[in-house]
This record gives sequence, C-alpha cells and structure tokens, in this order.
Amino acid sequence: GGFVSDINWRLPFAIYLLAWLLLPTMISALPEPQRQNSVNDSSPNASPIEHLPLKLMAFICASVLLTQMIFYLIPVQLPFYLKKLSNASATQSGLAIALSTLLSAVASMNYGKLKQRLSFIKILAIALVLMGLGYGGIGLAQTYGLLLVAMIPTGLGLGLLMPNLNVWTATETPDSLRGRALGGLTTFFFLGQFLSPIASQPISAAVGLTATYGLAGVLLLVVGALIWQFKSAICRGIASQAGRT
Repeated sequence: GGFVSDINWRLPFAIYLLAWLLLPTMISALPEPQRQNSVNDSSPNASPIEHLPLKLMAFICASVLLTQMIFYLIPVQLPFYLKKLSNASATQSGLAIALSTLLSAVASMNYGKLKQRLSFIKILAIALVLMGLGYGGIGLAQTYGLLLVAMIPTGLGLGLLMPNLNVWTATETPDSLRGRALGGLTTFFFLGQFLSPIASQPISAAVGLTATYGLAGVLLLVVGALIWQFKSAICRGIASQAGRT
C-alpha cells in the first residue's frame, strides 16, 4: 500500500478489488452449517434462562475501545509523524506499519501457548504494557530506525490483545448469547477506530504528535500496571456473572 501510494495516492484503494478473487472460492468451499432446532421452552429438559456477564463485557468492551482509539494513532497519524521526523516516503511509512502488524501476527499465532500458562487478565496487562512501551518508544525515537524498533513491542502487544479479548468473551458467554456478545465486542472495536482521530487530533494539535504518542504510551503503561497490580480484585468484581475468569 505504501509503495503504490508513492505512485498515486488513489492506487492503494484498488487493493480491495482483490476481495473479488476470493468470492468464487468462498461460494464453492464454504458450506452452510447444519442447524438444529433449539429446545422448546416448554420442554422439561429446556435450558434455564441465560444472561450475559455484563460486568465482564463492560470491562472487555472498555479495554477494546481504549486500545483501538490509541492503536489507530499508528495508521492515521504515523505517516505524518514520519514525514516530519525523517521526511519518510509513503513506502517507508507502509513498511513501519506493516512491521507492527507482522509482529501482531507472530504474537497471535503463539497466543495459545501463552494462554496455557497465564490467565486472561494477566495477558491483558502484559499486552497493554507492551503497547505502552512501543508508543513511548515512538514518542522518543529520533530516527526512522529507532521508530522501527519501537514498533516491535507495539505489534506484539496488539497481537496478544485481540485474540485474548475475543477468546475471553467467547469462553465466558453462554452459547445462546455468544453471537450477541461478540457482536458487541466488534461494535466497540470499530467505535474505537471511529473515535481515534476525533479524540487525538485536538491533542496532537495542542501538544504535537511526539507528545501525543508519549502520552498514549504512558496511559497504556499505567493502565496495564494497574490491571496487573489489582488483577485479583478486578477478577472478583467481574466474577459474579463470569465464573471461569
């Protein structure tokens, strides 16, 4: 995307046309799953009424909202920041963003191994601290090379964060309400992306992008440290409706 935008800023949008190449395969290779009729409510074997774990969902949705608002400082603001920092081209900006997402993929692929050793709340705290270190590093970086180094913990933290919140939601939500819970999570995911430039632009205009990235890093570090410090109390607070946290 960065490479073709150096040719013309409109060309990256043409990449979305590649989705049409997937359509024939999706139609032919993704069968509709068999569905079973739900148990009638009047049946003596009917399941009891199930409820969403509202306290847990509020905590998870608040986490994803905050992190997406801060994460989108990278795709939205980083090209302008790099232009000011080192007169970087669109290709260099694309490489920096791609490095972060590449590390996110690596972290996500290894999430299962980490989850065998740590709880959801601990992984959340670690992910926030990693992202905080990365954003703080972006704010402190004086060269393009140092900024690339700062993108490493940023990507690793995000790669742990997203599967952790999704699996946490799916694990603690009753089967009949799982679609609603994951839909709510997705809502806050995109709401954070929508709010990110609205919230960050006044701050960056007032104090500059360098300070904005630094402040974002400090905020993530503080929140991550607080979650780690008070993880037991947080788990007790949300355990009234979600017992397996």
